[in-house]
Amino acid sequence: MTSSVAPFRFARRIFLLILITLVLLPLHLLWITPLIILRRLPRTQGPFVTLWFRGLLLAFNIRVTVVNKKSLSKKQKIFLSNHISYIDILVLGAHFNGFFVAKSDIAHWPIFGFLSRVSGTLFITRERRFIKQQLKLLETHLKAKQSLIIFPEGTTGNGREILPFKSSLLNSVLEMKKKPVIQPLSLIYTKMNDKKLETQEEFDQIAWYGDMTMPPHFKNLLSQKSFNARVVIHPSIIAKEDSTPRSLSNEAFKEISSSF
Repeated sequence: MTSSVAPFRFARRIFLLILITLVLLPLHLLWITPLIILRRLPRTQGPFVTLWFRGLLLAFNIRVTVVNKKSLSKKQKIFLSNHISYIDILVLGAHFNGFFVAKSDIAHWPIFGFLSRVSGTLFITRERRFIKQQLKLLETHLKAKQSLIIFPEGTTGNGREILPFKSSLLNSVLEMKKKPVIQPLSLIYTKMNDKKLETQEEFDQIAWYGDMTMPPHFKNLLSQKSFNARVVIHPSIIAKEDSTPRSLSNEAFKEISSSF
């Protein structure tokens, strides 16, 4: 990547982000307005949100390989995935029809906060004093037959290792009479600019964690030529009578960690 190409590439991708959003947002609003009027929750994120995710993957040249597709359950699911970067949303949203569960502060981010709200993201806080309120929110959406996508680490990692999982949100699974299955997903970024990622410095071009600042990271990321990601679908986990949130979380952690 030359210094003269990077600014042009960044500007072109910002233009495509805006263009794709302006085309698909009105269509999504037309699709969801009748449900809002009827006070019904949609069962899926909707065709135009999926198209938005896929369009941005193409615009940003993020190539995704999904492994073990036969392991994807046909039942209502709670996807559990490791979390590396804000572009995880595009990678997973384009291939798995579920509603993201995200930290409440994301709702106030420029651009991404607005787009997250439009796509139906459920915003929660992990403070203990609000846990009952959060579980009630998740149960409401699970009863509407929605599948959810949760990042059980509760934050982003460095792309090379998995952080400990938090299990409290999985109480919502055990409260359901007809329990959704747990579908673990491993998300791994494998290449940047057609070169295999090896050092932490290289992973840091994608991974957004710790005290990294969003604007310069985002600008640098969109200035890169291409990215390759791999998503591994692990066998679904079915909650049993003696299951606990911690046991379900530990089983998912074991599956996801196996890919690293």
